[in-house]
Amino acid sequence: MAILQTKYLKVGALSTFAYGYFYSTFFSYGTLSNTSGGSQNSSVSGVVGGGNCYTLNYSTFSTSVSMAITGSVSAPSATVFDTLKIGGVSFLRSAATSSTSGTVRTWIWSSSSNPFGTTVNAIKTIRWETTTATPSYTLTTPTSINEGSAGTFNIATANVSTGTSLYWSITSPTQFTGSTSGTVTTNSSGAASFSVTPTADTTTEGSLQVTARIRTGSQGGTIVDSGTFVVNDTSTTPGGSGGGGQTGGSGSSGYGVEIFGPNNTSVVFGSDLRCTSIQVYDSRIYSGNTSHSFTGITNATDSSKVEVVLSSAYGTSTVSYGYARSSANGGTITVSNNTGGSRRIETVILRIG
Repeated sequence: MAILQTKYLKVGALSTFAYGYFYSTFFSYGTLSNTSGGSQNSSVSGVVGGGNCYTLNYSTFSTSVSMAITGSVSAPSATVFDTLKIGGVSFLRSAATSSTSGTVRTWIWSSSSNPFGTTVNAIKTIRWETTTATPSYTLTTPTSINEGSAGTFNIATANVSTGTSLYWSITSPTQFTGSTSGTVTTNSSGAASFSVTPTADTTTEGSLQVTARIRTGSQGGTIVDSGTFVVNDTSTTPGGSGGGGQTGGSGSSGYGVEIFGPNNTSVVFGSDLRCTSIQVYDSRIYSGNTSHSFTGITNATDSSKVEVVLSSAYGTSTVSYGYARSSANGGTITVSNNTGGSRRIETVILRIG
């Protein structure tokens, strides 16, 4: 016999005036708590996922014990337990009559004696038991999932019927594309699975630890297992290579932006903030009277959208080196060394509009 749940009941009583002379107990009832003498708590999620004990009483008028449990979205099954024990007195579920009304199911047992007793405020132990093996649930999560890739979560169960609904959810829902909660049903092997996909947001924010949970009864039901996994920040902010597709040189994620505090005392926003406006960064030695072309530069001929910055170890004068714009090859910027000697020229091509 497996115990589904144990609660504590504080006995109360309602009386009625009889024969014009005295009061007699009309029925005894109980308020439930998780600890002896604790605060009222009617949750019986161990018996029914998301369930609450609606009523539990003994009527001297009908000489019967009555218990009602309300489900979270529908009335519980009639067979969710096998035995109800009130203060050590057993009531077999098979001996009860059962009926439903909305989301409430009621069980009624005939009993000539009051299992609550007659002492108001007495504490009785209430226990729901089952003769069937206790269900178990195991959630297996991926160790990590890359942004933009789907990860699969596997659920294994034991002593759970085929077609049982399980409710899954994950934390940090804004970091995912598509559903972050849902319902799966167990197959003939008691297994089920679901998948989630972290959003490829092209933003550098670092890895993220996420928790996955499975529940019974509803999305607000009992958590029967959980696990954590890491979302790898693989879709980081693009570096300086830009979208030009140029030949002969490209930008580098090693170049970026640093924002300093007052009087250049500290870096308040570091070089990990890479600038997508850098279409090209190139540093090379040009032989005398030679040039190099950077192709695939969108809007290369529009100076209001593309800025070209040249620098040389020989100074800032562009008299001996310069550049030309062309619409050929998807947009071309051609840098030239017009001197007879070699020079190292650094080229930065920025998108400014």
